Amino acid sequence: MPAAPVLPRYLGYLTMPGYCRAELYEYDSQREAARDLARRAAADPCGDDPYLDLYRVADQEMVDSARDFADTGIPFDYPDFRITLGPRGGTCIERA
Repeated sequence: MPAAPVLPRYLGYLTMPGYCRAELYEYDSQREAARDLARRAAADPCGDDPYLDLYRVADQEMVDSARDFADTGIPFDYPDFRITLGPRGGTCIERA
């Protein structure tokens, strides 16, 4: 029997002000997502605050929907968490 595919724990949509849409990323932890936001914001500084909305993955169907909509938008209503940049390059994870 083939092994079941390993699902990410979170789907993240990174919004960098100045870009027209959020980019889809997959993460195994909130910490990984927070570090990714800080790294991307440092590499591509922008005037306004970037943020990353995280959605807990429930099943393969959710991941498939996110991937299908990756070029057009976000197929989910409300994020579980929002990660923003904090003072001195840190990040802040809040329940949405």
